[in-house]
Amino acid sequence: MLFRSGVPPHTFALHLAFMHGLSPQDALRVFGPAWTLSLEAQFYLVAPFVMPLLRARQVPGRPR
Repeated sequence: MLFRSGVPPHTFALHLAFMHGLSPQDALRVFGPAWTLSLEAQFYLVAPFVMPLLRARQVPGRPR
């Protein structure tokens, strides 16, 4: 019954993994406003790895 809606199975898989925001054609198919949740989930997965790199950069005039 789930797949009788005309939405491809891969779209449901992308939504369950919060990755549908990376696919423009699938982002708004199941539940349109959920693209913001996808973006937020991706941010919280990537931010812990990016922030230390940004913090370690040398910025002129900033004391170390």
